[in-house]
Amino acid sequence: MLTRRQKEVLDFVKSYSKKNGYSPSLQEIQKQLKLASVSTAHFHISKLQEGGYITKQDGKARSIAANNTGKMVRIPLLGYIAAGAPIEAIEDRTETIAIPAEKVPRTGSLFALSVQGDSMIDENINDGDVILVKQQNTASDGDVVVALIENENATVKKFYRERGRIRLQPANKRLDPFFVKPSALTIQGIVVDVISENPVDNETRPVSTLPLIRAPRPTFRIGEENSPGYCEGYLGDSLEVLSQLERKYQTIYLDPPFNSNRDYTYSALGEKFGFLDTWEEGEYERWLDRLIAACKAKLLPDGTLFFHISAELSLAPHFTLQKHFKKVESIFWKKAHGKNTVKNKLGAVIDIIYKATDNGSKFNLLYVPLDEYYFEHSYRNKDARGLYALGSIKHDKTRSGHIYTIKRDGITYCAPHGWKIPRKRLDELMREDRIHFAKPKKGTREGMLYKKLYKHETKGKPLSNLWDDIHYITRTTQDERLYPTQKPATLLKRIIELSSDPGDWVLDPVAGSGTTGTAAQSLGRSTTLIDSNPEAIKIMRNRLSKLIQSN
Repeated sequence: MLTRRQKEVLDFVKSYSKKNGYSPSLQEIQKQLKLASVSTAHFHISKLQEGGYITKQDGKARSIAANNTGKMVRIPLLGYIAAGAPIEAIEDRTETIAIPAEKVPRTGSLFALSVQGDSMIDENINDGDVILVKQQNTASDGDVVVALIENENATVKKFYRERGRIRLQPANKRLDPFFVKPSALTIQGIVVDVISENPVDNETRPVSTLPLIRAPRPTFRIGEENSPGYCEGYLGDSLEVLSQLERKYQTIYLDPPFNSNRDYTYSALGEKFGFLDTWEEGEYERWLDRLIAACKAKLLPDGTLFFHISAELSLAPHFTLQKHFKKVESIFWKKAHGKNTVKNKLGAVIDIIYKATDNGSKFNLLYVPLDEYYFEHSYRNKDARGLYALGSIKHDKTRSGHIYTIKRDGITYCAPHGWKIPRKRLDELMREDRIHFAKPKKGTREGMLYKKLYKHETKGKPLSNLWDDIHYITRTTQDERLYPTQKPATLLKRIIELSSDPGDWVLDPVAGSGTTGTAAQSLGRSTTLIDSNPEAIKIMRNRLSKLIQSN
């Protein structure tokens, strides 16, 4: 099958020979078609000779002769197909392309599709190529098929039958396969040939013919696109989809496979879902580095990436995050009180959520409720404003603060290592009657100052990096568990509130059951969700649709 460039070379050889009575030289071919070099012209002539389109006598100048290539026929070019994340069903177009008649099968019909994405590069199907497809509804293992998933999304992948499912395998080592139920897949045809956009290198391709990279189409949309709470979901490999997204995000929550060497499954609503988390040596680290780099590229300058990982498997992600971000903080999530099933090891109750940022990231201080006993027994003092506790405003010996002395009614108030607040601010608090003057010790004329912390004004305790007030989903929690690694909505709400404002965009590139989307939607943020599992896409679409209907 001729490439576009080879067809241009062949047409020029024919027209030049007919006009002049002899064939063009390699230099004339290079000049006419604006090729990078004479060697590039020689490459195309060699390919035409190998394909039987021309003959050439070695060692003889102007000896190129075009052969009679026979009849050309036109077939429909129906639209775009995804070699990567599935796109919405094939576009309806009326264009046609010309191909040699001998390429058309004796039985069945042929159609063409333009390829988007690079998931089939190891089968020599590249972004911008045109594939020729024989229309049929059956396939054998190993065939490159054009398939429709859930009657909505089209893709080109290698086809394999497995027990109870179909594997759609990319021909790209860095991308993961899709798994679908046989009932969810419709074969539309088998790829029989490829018209390559560029078989040599980018140097030989004029800039004007470089393929246009289009943003992928969402598999689903929930809500109004320009309104807070809007959510879009993509079925596809995270790296593939991320490379095509144009939007930048305020918050990215990344809860990828842990390299746990486990097969995660869960049954809910009469169906079984899950994914396999096994990797070859070194493969996980390379994939993780590419994924974090791709996420970083989609983050706003003041954005934050949260990376969720099991504590015992956190070393490699920590090093990778430090490679890409200036600041990496650890949040320790105590997800359970303890485990009664362990026998030969310590119970694993801690996950680490890394908070990765560069300078100047958005941060909203959050508060958690005070300990109930403390809350009820610490507010022992009372004035006209109400009950209050005492807050220290002096530094201890490990730090130095503002040095000044307060004198009142013959009593001296001083802090040997300084006060936490400047004198001007302290004077304001005293005028507002928000400073408690403690009585001096017996036999002394020195007292201490405290800030009044009123019970009715307390916001709670400022959030720390130990989160022990949220527990993972159990049968007794309000969250309905729909996926094996599903996280509590409360956890995702905290992460989103901590790092974004209403109206901001949130991204989850390994979205699972879509909890990030439900949390963001309830907080007035918009969300992009990505997952390579069609069952996960179905779950998150149903969850988000129900949530928006209930609101």
